[in-house]
Amino acid sequence: MRGHLKSTIGCSLVMAAVLIPSAAVYADSPGLVINDQTATMDVAVRSNVPGSNQTVFPTKTNPGSADPSALESLRGTASFGKLKQDFQAGKVITIVGNDDGKLSDMLLRQAFDAPGPVFETVNKDNPNFHPIAEAIVRVPGSTSSMIFRVFGDKSLPVSDITATIQEQYTQALASLQQYQKTQKTQGAKLGPDSTPSGSGNNYYYSSSAAYVYDSRGYKVGKYIWGYQLTREYHDSSYSVWDIKRLDQITPGYVLAGSFNYVNGYDGGEVSATWESIGVHLPGADQNTTYGGEQLISFSPTQTQNYSSVTVSLVGGGIDAISWTYQGHGALITNDSNAGVYGAWNTGFQPLGNFGYWQSTDGAAQAQYYEPGVRAQNTFGRFYGSGDFVVTFCGLDATNYSSGDIGDSFNVADF
Repeated sequence: MRGHLKSTIGCSLVMAAVLIPSAAVYADSPGLVINDQTATMDVAVRSNVPGSNQTVFPTKTNPGSADPSALESLRGTASFGKLKQDFQAGKVITIVGNDDGKLSDMLLRQAFDAPGPVFETVNKDNPNFHPIAEAIVRVPGSTSSMIFRVFGDKSLPVSDITATIQEQYTQALASLQQYQKTQKTQGAKLGPDSTPSGSGNNYYYSSSAAYVYDSRGYKVGKYIWGYQLTREYHDSSYSVWDIKRLDQITPGYVLAGSFNYVNGYDGGEVSATWESIGVHLPGADQNTTYGGEQLISFSPTQTQNYSSVTVSLVGGGIDAISWTYQGHGALITNDSNAGVYGAWNTGFQPLGNFGYWQSTDGAAQAQYYEPGVRAQNTFGRFYGSGDFVVTFCGLDATNYSSGDIGDSFNVADF
């Protein structure tokens, strides 16, 4: 792992599995039970499927496939027909239950006939870290679809899962609206569904979420990390992709001299983050790419304290694109490797009493990060990777870390 800010003092990773409500509202087999339905979301619980995991993850030239028995256990029920109908109508479909390890992007995309990016995520410091729920929803006005995940390794109520997925969906819609606004103001020529050549769409979004706990098992923060993938150009020889990373980090907080329990968080503040976005092979030589990809540009590029961060992606024979997010005076250190990945250390100097994220009513406020890279691809599926660590300082003045979380993702291109 490259030189990011990471504390191992007193680190405690107590993550999440699922506490299932007792009453089902719609069920027809042990394989799938719909536990809740609202105007915007269906929540279904899947049963374990026996046997080893037969999921085949994509390669550069192979789209991969879900575990056949897990796929059949979903598709073979009348309950799934209801979920498929609601998915086509625009509802968020949340699937809970992954003790067999077979719940994946591949499973949802094949089950709902919704091609798109496939993510694989590992926590290098916690081998039990895995998705406990995944949700899929169509991108409004598009044939593309978005996937949201909730990760953990111990108990987490379904109400927490659905609230977090709803938060991810809200963030995804805001990202889509900003993208559409940028398309209009900066002269980009490809819309979410325009595909002049090559396979796939041009706009994708996916995000994941998890909690960090202190040594007593109390939450000191929640973090959501997302990727907006936009194919900005494609012809017979190469494509150009912009990757925007969207991180939402919500710490706990404390008022002077007293404990305060708000929004489910037990104090804490963000002390440091490290993240990268690139086209290198995870865990391999950092100069080794997947085969057809090359990083064109990354941003931000300067090491400095930022009150406001402007991200500008240039090159690849297309128009530049830019956006701005708040830096809150944080020191952002450029740790990038030109041509392969963009990487940034972010260190914080809180303004007393956890002041960066405390609003006038005392509620914990989220911090956002939105760096980006531009890359090109010349054959096969477009591959990328990301890496991320967030450290919270708890009320006991001990740092608690998310662990080193690595993503690899791919999407149809040539």
